[in-house]
Amino acid sequence: MGKILSFPGDAVDMRGPTGMIIVAAIGLAMTSAGFVLVSGGIILLGLCVLLAVCIKGMDQAVDLDSMARHRRMAYPLAIGVPVITGYLALHHDPVFGMVLGTAIGLLIAGKWDHPAFFVAGIGFILFMLAFVLVAQVPIAITSYYLIPMAAAGNWLDEFSHERTAGKGLPGSVFQHRPILKVVGLMAVLIGFAEWIHLGGLLAFDISYDAIALTWRD
Repeated sequence: MGKILSFPGDAVDMRGPTGMIIVAAIGLAMTSAGFVLVSGGIILLGLCVLLAVCIKGMDQAVDLDSMARHRRMAYPLAIGVPVITGYLALHHDPVFGMVLGTAIGLLIAGKWDHPAFFVAGIGFILFMLAFVLVAQVPIAITSYYLIPMAAAGNWLDEFSHERTAGKGLPGSVFQHRPILKVVGLMAVLIGFAEWIHLGGLLAFDISYDAIALTWRD
C-alpha cells in the first residue's frame, strides 16, 4: 500500500509499523479510560484492540521479509497474548471459550508455524489451568460449549480462504473471518455471550485488519 494519508505539500507514509503504533495507542487509551471510569465494557474493547496488536504484530514479525532482522520481537508480543486473554477470560467467561477454541482452530489449520505462536497458545493454556485448577476460579459451563464452536468456525475460515484464494473466488471474504463472526453472533443469540463480547470480537478484527492494511513489505 502506498501513501494513504496526504496533506497539501506533504504526505504521510503509513507503511511499516506506524499503523500498529497508532492502533496500540488507541487500545491503550481505551483501556486506561476503562479503568478510570471503572467500566468493564470499555476495558474489554481496549484490551481486544491491544490483543490484535500483539497477535498481528507477532504475525508480521514472523512473516515479513523486512522484519528478518527483528524476528525476536515476536516473543515479547507473544507473551502479551496470554496476559491479555487470561485477564479477559477471568473477567468475561465467554472469552475463555472463544480464545481457546480459536487457538485450536488455528492449530488444526496449521497456522502455528513459529515458536512464538506456541509461546502465546501454551502460555494462555497454562495461565488458565493455574487459575481454574489451582486457584479454583469458576468458568461458566457455557464457555466450554464455545470451544468447539469457535474451533470449527476459525478452521472453516482458514480452510475456505486457502481453497478460494487465487481462484477467481472471493477468498478475501474468508480472510476477514466471517464464519467466526457468525459464531460470535450465534453465541450472543443463544445466550452463551453478551453483545459486548461480540463488540470485543469486532474490535479485535477491525484492529487486526487495520494493521494488516497499513503494514506490508
